[in-house]
Amino acid sequence: MHEFSKDNLIYINDRISTISQLKRRIRQVKPDLVIVDYLQLLTIEQNLQNREREVATLSRELKNITLDFHIPVIQLSQLNDEMKDLRPWGERPMRDSKAIFHDSNNVVYIHEPVLSDFEEAVINIKRDKKSILKAREEGIKIVDLIVAKCRDGETKFRHYCYNGPRLHFQHIDY
Repeated sequence: MHEFSKDNLIYINDRISTISQLKRRIRQVKPDLVIVDYLQLLTIEQNLQNREREVATLSRELKNITLDFHIPVIQLSQLNDEMKDLRPWGERPMRDSKAIFHDSNNVVYIHEPVLSDFEEAVINIKRDKKSILKAREEGIKIVDLIVAKCRDGETKFRHYCYNGPRLHFQHIDY
C-alpha cells in the first residue's frame, strides 16, 4: 500500500460519510476508481424513515456517480446474516436492500463454503479433506468467487485458494 500511496495512486479518506462529500472529493482528486467500503456505512442526507429506501437511494446515487463521472465505483456491501452458511446467489443475500443488486452492473460474492458446499468443493478440487482442514488452521482456505450478476457475460462460481496471511487468491486447477 505504501508503494502505491507515495505516487498518489491510492487516496484513502475515512471521513467521507455522505454522497455529496464523495462527489466533492471526486471533483477534487479526479480518481480513476472509487471503492466504497462499505455502502451501509454511508449516511443518507435526507431521512426517508425506512432503511430499505435509504440504502436503495445510496445505491442509486453511487450508480449515478459512475455515469456522471465516467469512473467505475466498487461498492462493498454487508450481506444478510441468515445467508452466512449458504452459497450466496442473486439478490437475496443483500442486506437492507435488493436495489444494491439491481443497480450494479456486476455482483461478485466471496464465500467460504461450509457444510454441503464445503463437501462439494472438496470433491470438485480433488484434494484430500484432511489437508484442506490442516491448511485452514494456517489461514489458507477454500473460497468460492461467485459472479452472481454480469451484464456483459455469464454468471458462475469457481473455487479458489485464499491465503489469508498473504491476502492472496490463487486459482485451483481441477
